[in-house]
Amino acid sequence: MATHTNYTVKYKRQLLGRTNYHIRRSLLSSTLTRMVVRKSNKNISVQLINFTPTHDEVVLSAHSNELKKYGWNASKTSVCAAYLLGTLLGVKAKAKKIAKVIPDIGLQTSVKGGVLYAVFKGAKDAGLNVPVGDSIIPDEKRLNGEHIAAFAKAIKNTDKYNKQFSAYIKNKIDPEALPQLVAKVKSAIMGAKA
Repeated sequence: MATHTNYTVKYKRQLLGRTNYHIRRSLLSSTLTRMVVRKSNKNISVQLINFTPTHDEVVLSAHSNELKKYGWNASKTSVCAAYLLGTLLGVKAKAKKIAKVIPDIGLQTSVKGGVLYAVFKGAKDAGLNVPVGDSIIPDEKRLNGEHIAAFAKAIKNTDKYNKQFSAYIKNKIDPEALPQLVAKVKSAIMGAKA
């Protein structure tokens, strides 16, 4: 904040609601590389960012569109996709000899078991040290898509099935086989050279 004689003026990004400088200061004081996750309606992106006195420097990044080359053609914003994206970033980080990062979700709402924490879990499973407690990470069934497969099986012979899984049907994905697809894509990512 800039201080003038009798009043305080907030920085522009703070006024626009884009940056919380209290949180940013605590993240930067750790001196660790930040793992920044951002989610939109159609995609998820994750970047590893280092702070310099003049700017933030992106070390590497991963985007949910990249999952397609590993065989993922389902939703790019689901918990499963987020987990796979985190795994991809973890593999890339390992190749760049980055061992430890600090999570940064910015101004997004923190939801226990949500998409943001699935990304961190994927990175942890790929060997990156991310200090996130197990109690906030989605359970294995959600990460692997077993909850979707179980729901698809439960409504298989109803009118609701085609409507609920129209995107899966369009992309020729059997929602009941989603756990196998997650395992196949994860295996492809872990076996790839970043």
